[in-house]
Amino acid sequence: MVVRLSKPPYVIKESLSGFELELIHHILSNIGKNPEFILIPYDRSEKMFELPGINAVLSVNEQLFQIVRLYVIAILTIKM
Repeated sequence: MVVRLSKPPYVIKESLSGFELELIHHILSNIGKNPEFILIPYDRSEKMFELPGINAVLSVNEQLFQIVRLYVIAILTIKM
């Protein structure tokens, strides 16, 4: 899962924590998934999302992605 660089209190790079990361980790853990977060600059999110193995991007909106078959939930974009 791709996450943009630090944006406290939502994403805190130094401790790989923050509201967004903790929320997504908790949700995915409840359905048996263990997310791996990859922090990158915001402008690389779209290119990273096209790579195999990258299934979601945090801290984005519908305008950033024009790819078909996306499901956008507030802060999370998921490949379906």
